[in-house]
This record gives sequence, structure tokens and C-alpha cells, in this order.
Amino acid sequence: MMLLVGNGGGNGGGNGGGNGGGNGGGMVVAGPTGNVIGVTDPIPVPMDGFLEEPGPSLAQQFLTFTGMGFPDSAWDPHLRAQVVLADFGARPWKTIKPRCPPRGADVGEIEALLELRSLRPSRGAEIVAQAQNLELYWADLLMVGTLGRPNTATLIAIGMAVGQMVGMYWKREFGRPRPVQVFPPLMPIIMTPAHPSYPSNHSFQSHLIAHAVNSVFDGEAADAMHPQLFAMAARIAKGREIAGVHFPTDSDAGKDLAQDVFGLLNQVDSFRNIRNAAKAEWLQLKVDPRDAAKAECPQLKVGPHPVNLGPETTLVDQIADRVIQRLNEQRRVRTARAPEKSPPRSTEFSAELAQRLNLSKPERTFFEGAGVQSFDDAHKLVLATFSPGATNVEWSSPERRRALSAALRPRVTDRYKKAVARWGSHGRYPTGAAGPSEALQDRAPRDQSSSTLVQAKPIDLVGQNRYELWPAEDQRPRQTCVAFAAAACIELYRALQGAGLRLLSPQYLYWHMRTHKWPGASPPGWEEGATKLGYAKEVLADNGICSLEACPYVAGLQPLEGPRPTEAAEAQASENRVPDIEYYDYSDPETRPPGLAQRVYQLLAAKHRPVAISFPVFNLIPGSSLTTLDNPQTDASGELLTPPRGSAVSSGAAAANTPGHAACIIGFQPDLEDAAGGWFIFRNSFGLGWADSIDPDRSTPSIPARGYGAIPASYVEDYCWEIFSPRS
Repeated sequence: MMLLVGNGGGNGGGNGGGNGGGNGGGMVVAGPTGNVIGVTDPIPVPMDGFLEEPGPSLAQQFLTFTGMGFPDSAWDPHLRAQVVLADFGARPWKTIKPRCPPRGADVGEIEALLELRSLRPSRGAEIVAQAQNLELYWADLLMVGTLGRPNTATLIAIGMAVGQMVGMYWKREFGRPRPVQVFPPLMPIIMTPAHPSYPSNHSFQSHLIAHAVNSVFDGEAADAMHPQLFAMAARIAKGREIAGVHFPTDSDAGKDLAQDVFGLLNQVDSFRNIRNAAKAEWLQLKVDPRDAAKAECPQLKVGPHPVNLGPETTLVDQIADRVIQRLNEQRRVRTARAPEKSPPRSTEFSAELAQRLNLSKPERTFFEGAGVQSFDDAHKLVLATFSPGATNVEWSSPERRRALSAALRPRVTDRYKKAVARWGSHGRYPTGAAGPSEALQDRAPRDQSSSTLVQAKPIDLVGQNRYELWPAEDQRPRQTCVAFAAAACIELYRALQGAGLRLLSPQYLYWHMRTHKWPGASPPGWEEGATKLGYAKEVLADNGICSLEACPYVAGLQPLEGPRPTEAAEAQASENRVPDIEYYDYSDPETRPPGLAQRVYQLLAAKHRPVAISFPVFNLIPGSSLTTLDNPQTDASGELLTPPRGSAVSSGAAAANTPGHAACIIGFQPDLEDAAGGWFIFRNSFGLGWADSIDPDRSTPSIPARGYGAIPASYVEDYCWEIFSPRS
């Protein structure tokens, strides 16, 4: 017989040579270092013959055992990980899509990789070792193997197996070239891997391992282990950049993908069984009480990792602030040096446009009145407007729009073409805010807002440079925006009160909203999965809300309400009720008061509280999927478009959408160009792939981070359906 234990040779030789050589005797093979994960050079232990020569009564010479099963502790971690991989593969993991990689060669990323080359002498040996066997570093950090903490060793193997499958799938989908293909002088210090660059699998697998192992710990032990685990993951990811085989955005994508994939992996029963068994392997772990004393200022905690919100900042904060300040200074210098370009006058461009497109006089008047100054702007206007209104120019017919679009398309910029192509590949974004009544959703947009915020000052509740600590989450492909908006409000409100940012579970909230028997008729959009902020208010008061870890979000569409929260999640939520929420429901358009934008602003400014709102999403063109929320311009910039006169609310099962959207308002920026005086800044729930081409030099609105957006105050004033703001 032949027995192989370990990785590499263990998997291959154990199945091949073990079966072949076992019949005629052979040898026993054991790993030389206690069967630590990753051992590939087994030591032969020769043995010839049997313990007893076979004879006619051989079965009678030995006792036989019955009722025995193969012990879990004897499993090879990598083979046991394949069982979990099979269970995970049955889940809707392909719906967890990374944001699209940058297009083309990014000079900034190449410059960053060139600077990192200076670290190659000190990190070279480590990078080469991690390229050959990544798991050894985790085994060394955690002191694990098949003979010591085997279940923890299996968690590492699971991270590798799941990461390999998911990572390679998305590498194939994106097909991003390696850095050396873009800039050969980088000269990587290891062989460039034979697969695409994005996302980085070293980063993805390492961060997935960190999440898996970190889930073993609770309380102070989790606080102590979290920095060590994620520091290792970050170091391994950075090593691939130093080596010259990955862009920084590859590493970032791997890190983000790991967090989303772990939420789904944590729903797999076979994974949870192994994780729970691993908890028993760390019962002796103690935390030094001296580590518990931290700064007294309020802290923002993403999971267990603290970052100060108050005036006393950590060294990491200070360094980050200096780096960001230096980058801002460099940007100001570049802006100051850049020659001023005076935009062409609208009348001059409209003359050129009229000549090239053979516009009628009313059409030219309309383009000129809209301030169109480029072919990009003209194409956007054709897409977003089906009738110029008072000009009596009708291009709502497919033929006229098609003719104008075809004439403009060859003249638009490459950047605009890429934005349109990216939006088309994304498809429609799900929303999920139920309309309050058919009357309100059918009401046409107003010509002018009745309330303004002319004297309003800028507000930013999150704070500059802290958006990366609270990145936008992704609800897709489900209609769960209300749950995400309400949970975000509670998270930020409590963080601002000094309690630390604890990520809460939209899935818990959504499940209870969907399964509760609400009185009266169902609101518009209910059959497609929509809910109301008013429902969220009732659930938060009666049931509470648990942490994201206790009830992770799952992207699957069936069943509509998602998986039922566990008893542990319900118990945790019952201790975390939110009884006091300021809430307004404007279901009747006849009694809807003016001043809603002012009310939202006062909650932000005077009471320093985030606000969730629900609002309608309007079709830009009849019969088209373009909406004020979902169109190429908004997808790239995060700026919602003002509804054109005569547009209709997007609704109905045929549109695969619901009448409205909900988002968490976290700031305000004045702008006299808007009819109500500015823009409300919100945290959206479409992930980091939405608003991923924001203009850093744009002053108003200035979108603070990818995944965040801006909605005109006039939009809120005229069409906001619900207002929701926590007070406790």
C-alpha cells in the first residue's frame, strides 16, 4: 500500500502511485515536518510484506471493527476543501461580479509599480516563496497543519480552492493584460503567470482566507486576530505588485471580491461546520488586557478594525492624511499649470451642429437653448429627451431619434463611447422602493421647484478621506434598496454618536419586510420585490436588526425574500431594536406639502443625522430602458438626471424594475444652477462599479467616492416619496 500526506505530491501521488503500488506491497510515505500544509517532498519509510503472512484463517486471527466512520481529522485539508467547493459551486456565485477594471494603460499605476521596484532586494525571496506556495505563510502565521489545528488548516485550503475557481472565472471574463504587456521595462522578478491579471488571485485568495479564519474568533480574540490576518493578506497582495505581475487595482479588486464572496461562502453548511470545529482549536487563545485600553475619542469600526473619528488620530490616520494631502497638492499644481481652455460658445457650436446634422430651425434653437457645446452633449440630449417641449419639435419617433443618433455617433469622443459600452454591458440596475400611490407616480414632473436652499451650506457627515472605510455595498440583482438605505442610516448615525460603525444586515431587514402581513393593499411594485421605508421603520422597532456577519446578504433571486435569518440572528436583533425613527410618508399628492428638500437639509445640518429617502425613477424615453437613474451618464458620473417634462415613472414587471429607488443621504452641496439650490450626496447600493468614472476636478456636484452619487435638490423637493431618519 502507499499513503501520502501533504500537498502537491500528496494529492497526485496518493491517488496515482498509491493505487498502483499498493497492491503488491510497496512503502509508507510520510511528510517530514508534521504534515504542515504545503509539504511536497515526502520521506520514504520502506516496508516489505504484511504484518502477518496470509493464511487460510487470516480473518480469524484479527479482531474486526464495526460501526466505524472515517474521522474528519484524518481528511486531507485540500481534498476536504473540494467538498466545500462543490457545495459553494451550487450557490449563485457568478452574481458577485467585481467592478470593471480600468480601461487602457493607466500611467499612474505604471509609475506606482516602477516606484515599488526599490523594494525588490528586501522582499524578493519572500515574493518568490509566495509564488511557489502561498499557503505556507498562512500555516506559519497560524501554526497549523493536519496534526495541529486541522480544521483551521482546512479553512485555509477552502480559501485557496474557492478563490481559484471564482478568480479564474473573472480573469477570463475581464481578460486584462499583465503589467509587463503594457510596459515591458517593468521586468518582473518572477515569471508572469499564464492567465489574465484582473483580479489578483493572490490578493483574492489571501483576503478570503483572512475572512474565513477571522470568522473563527469572537469578541476580544477577533479584535486581536483581525489586524494580523489582514496585514498578512495585504502584504502578500503588495508583493505581487512589487514583483511587477499585478496592477494595484488588481489587488484592490481581489480584496473587495473576497469580502463579497465570503458572505456567500458563510451560508454554506459544510463550511460553517468546519468553521465551528475550528473554534475548538483556539479555546486557549487569550488576549492581553493591556490591548483593550484605546483612545477615548469616537471610533469608526469596520468589523473589529478601529479607525478614529475624533480629533485624536492614529498613526495610520496621520500617514494617510499626509498622503492624501500631498496628492491633493499635486492635483492643484497640475490644475494650475494646465492651460485654460475656453469652451466654444453655444451659438457657434450649434451652427456647426446644424450644418452637420441638417437640423431644422426649431431643432437648432433647442440644442442652443440647452447649452450643447460638444457632440457628446448632443448625443446625451438625444438619448435623454424625447420632446423639446415648447419648440414643438418631435423626434420621439424611432426614425428621427435613430437618424440623429447615427449621425452623432461617429463624432463622439472615445471616452463617451466607452461609457455607453460599459453601461450597456451592465444592463439595468435593480431598485426596490414601492410607490405610495398610482396618482403620485403618474404625476408629470414640475417645471420649477417650490422651495429653494439658496443660503444652505455644504454638509458632509462621513468626512473627507473616510469614504474608503465605508464603501458602497451592492444590492444586485435583488430589489432591496430600501433595506440597504435604512441599514446604512442606522450604521452612520450610530458611528456619529461614538458607538463605532457596525455593519448591519440588509438581508435581515428585507426578509422581515417581505414576510410581514402589512395592512391594506400592496403598494405598486410589491410583486416585483419592492418595499417601503415605513415598513423598515416598523421592523426596526419591533424586531431590531442584526449584524451583517450574523445574517449575510445573498445575491440569489429565489426565494424573493432571501434566506430566513437564523435563531442566533434573531436573538442578536432583539437586543438591537431601533424604537425612535423620524418618518414622513407622502402617499397623497394632493396633501403633499412643499419644503421637503428643506426638511431633508435640516435633518442633515441641524440634527446631524443621515436621511434615507425614496424617490421615483423616470423613463427618459418612452419604451426605452434609459431612466434618470440608469443611463450611461449617471452610471459613469453618479449624477441623477432631472426628469424631462412628459416623462413617466419606470414601473411594471415587464421592465424588471419597480417604480422607485431608495438611498441614504449623507451630505449636501450648494449649486445655484439647480432650481432648489443644490445637490444631495447619497450612498448608493449598486457597488463600486457604479459611478466609477467620477471627475475629480468637478466642483459641483463633487462625488466623494465610487458607489456614491448626487441627486438634485429639486428632484427631492418635487418627487420624494418617503423620509426616514433615526433618532436612537
